[in-house]
Amino acid sequence: MNKRITILLFFMISFSFSTLLAERTLKSLNGEWLFCVDSLNQGAKGYPKGLPSNATKVQVPHTWNIMEGLEDYKGLAWYEYTLPIPDTYKGKDLRLKFHAIYRDAVIYMNGEKIGEHFSSGYTIFYVKIADAVRYGKDNKLVVSVSNEYSGKAIPFEKSFDWANDGGIIRNVDLIVAEKPAIRYVHVNTQNTGNVKLDINLWEKPQKEFEYKIQVKERTSGKEVFSVSEKAGNKQLTAISFSIPNPALWHFDHPDLYDLQVSTVVNGKTADTYTTHFGFKEIKVDGEKMLLNGDPVRLIGVEWMPGSNPQYGMAEPRDFIDGILNDMKDVNCVITRFHWQQDEYILDKMDEMGILVQEEIPWWQQPGNLTPETQKIIENQLSEMIETHYNHPCIFSWGISNEVNGNTTPQQYVDLIRYAQNLDPTRHIQVVSNRMPFRKEKDESLLGSIPTWNEYIGTWHGKSRDELGHYFQIVKETVGNRPIMITEHGLCEPAFTGGDARRIEEMHFHLREWNKYDWVVGAIYFSLNDYRTHMGEEGAGKYKRRTHGISGMNRERKPSFYTLKELSSPIEILNIQTVDGKNKISLKNRNALPSYTVDGYKVVYENKILPLPLLRPGEITEIELPEDTKQFSIERPTGYNVLTHKIYK
Repeated sequence: MNKRITILLFFMISFSFSTLLAERTLKSLNGEWLFCVDSLNQGAKGYPKGLPSNATKVQVPHTWNIMEGLEDYKGLAWYEYTLPIPDTYKGKDLRLKFHAIYRDAVIYMNGEKIGEHFSSGYTIFYVKIADAVRYGKDNKLVVSVSNEYSGKAIPFEKSFDWANDGGIIRNVDLIVAEKPAIRYVHVNTQNTGNVKLDINLWEKPQKEFEYKIQVKERTSGKEVFSVSEKAGNKQLTAISFSIPNPALWHFDHPDLYDLQVSTVVNGKTADTYTTHFGFKEIKVDGEKMLLNGDPVRLIGVEWMPGSNPQYGMAEPRDFIDGILNDMKDVNCVITRFHWQQDEYILDKMDEMGILVQEEIPWWQQPGNLTPETQKIIENQLSEMIETHYNHPCIFSWGISNEVNGNTTPQQYVDLIRYAQNLDPTRHIQVVSNRMPFRKEKDESLLGSIPTWNEYIGTWHGKSRDELGHYFQIVKETVGNRPIMITEHGLCEPAFTGGDARRIEEMHFHLREWNKYDWVVGAIYFSLNDYRTHMGEEGAGKYKRRTHGISGMNRERKPSFYTLKELSSPIEILNIQTVDGKNKISLKNRNALPSYTVDGYKVVYENKILPLPLLRPGEITEIELPEDTKQFSIERPTGYNVLTHKIYK
């Protein structure tokens, strides 16, 4: 190679690397770690300085509850990672970002404790390490983890219906930033185009600096806003601006904007924080729910992560991608999670178009909170909302699920107010399965939209034929408000009949819900058979509840296709062959589901026929060639709504 070119290439690489370091680097610590179990709780005497020679090599993210012999292990375990820290990192802001450790974690660096995170196993937390590392050397990072059932944690004791998978279950990153380093940027939007940024630094800056802000459209890459703003030496800053005629986020049109915020000192970039956001508004108006001003009635399905026995709660991204595609393929536009999820999942739901209610894992117990437990829940809400604030897919934060008994209403009022102070822009929900039985005492009435996990004929009630009676009670209870069916389904072998009954129950309950236009949503439970320590079938890592329309490894059951059909906004009314053409009548449903369809298309024989905008109840006629054997309808995002074979 020409010497001049070699020198130039070296200079370019060096410049690029130094420029990157001058802003922010994110180094993944995923991969090979050492691991050992500490069933006798003796490791604290020596393990913080390094694990024993017989420690096992594992791949992080990791859970030990899929390892042979450890499937049911509840207790203490240890992880070790060798972390090189170059001299060039001196003076920078260095933090470890743990995306989730289940559940109680203590962090050590070179034998010294530098952080801990207790009672919350699914939220992101950070540990500052700048004062603990040895620069220019390898550093020994050790983490102790316990998944022992606890009466001081949420989930509480054994009161949760999913896998008790212990370990470093999600990504680990090292964040290297120049100071002043940005902790978070929260984006608040209005559909008029108004934007407010709330910027928080990790530490109060020692010098005056400025912010450089840039916004781009995700699809086109076009810059729509940029500004430099003096910040003085404040740690908290609010900046407002406007974007003309913004594209609104919708599950069929998930338009996103990319935001970059940099701190600049003496003309040089110090730290750069990137995020994305969308313009979306969900309101409740009387008995209706409005998305960007349009009335909607939505159907979705809930996925229970961590259910593949090969991965447990450390599911890799390619498997997650497959699951999310399954959700879109079943026409899911709304879902909920019983516990806090990985950023990657929410990023994908932002891009794919799925509305999400994300909840803390307070499931059934304890009925009444102690001051200590309420503080734990508040901390979980803080961590969840801080890190997931900007996701347009999230329409609601969930406080609890199915907490039964004579609970104290004030604890919900306090927690709802606490969450609203953290995020005044979203709905706050309390999920109930006792609405017809607790009536005006039902805790879900305190939330934005009353909820009901409706299992009449299975978990509740003597017969599903009582459902109409219970709906009368529910209507009297909620008054001029909507209700959301946050769960419904059939669990085998707790209830007999198999997948055939699951299908029949789907049809029955949907027919009942459609009698009441104030039922604005229905989320089927669940997408998959799921691993849970409460399972009625299997053992070890295969212990499960057979509740899904697919198996633990995504194998689809007949009920999958039934739910897909029932969740389609478009139905085929009629197909006739006239004058050498297939004349097809299509209707946009005016039931569950019900929403305006815009940008949909018919695909046949590699050809595309756009459909007109259809509001609920509207009908359109299309013509296809007589020899067309099959056609599909697709959303604007490309996901299949339905496929139909034409039989002669």
